[in-house]
Amino acid sequence: GTDGVAIRVQLDEISRMLLKTTQDTRQLIFELSSPTMNEIGLGAAIGEWVEEKLNKRQTIDFDLVDNLSGCDLEEDLRAILFRNVRELLTNTIKHARVSKVKVQLETVTGELRITFQDDGVGFKPGRVIGNVKSDGGFGLFSIEERMIDLGGKLEVKSVPYQGCTMIMSVPWGTMPGSSS
Repeated sequence: GTDGVAIRVQLDEISRMLLKTTQDTRQLIFELSSPTMNEIGLGAAIGEWVEEKLNKRQTIDFDLVDNLSGCDLEEDLRAILFRNVRELLTNTIKHARVSKVKVQLETVTGELRITFQDDGVGFKPGRVIGNVKSDGGFGLFSIEERMIDLGGKLEVKSVPYQGCTMIMSVPWGTMPGSSS
């Protein structure tokens, strides 16, 4: 009967989601355990990823300023920040019609800060972060959650049609295991 069909459709959907989750997890594990990030550091890993991602899109002018050299980040922190940056960049490239993107990594008075600027279409920040449904919230919601879990924050400054600045920051130098 129709019940059987409905159940089969649901099962297909569930197995598809499980498969996607498994693939995502594998991809993430692969990235997180990538020796490069541990050897070359966060900034360089971001740079490498961007090069690989953007080499097909010569139209975007990408500028990476890495002032973190010598900062010994914990592996977990580095992995989460890398993932966040990757999501922000992916979203920006996909949605914001940018021609210039600048990412700056630095430590500023007790915090680690990643500033992210683009010249894209911009948006009203309240609408995006407050409302998870608006286009998956640009993925900003999950990034914001992850930053809050780290005791940090994600600030978004954007004016429609005037680009966007996002700042991810986490307390730095006070964490156990960080060489302060």
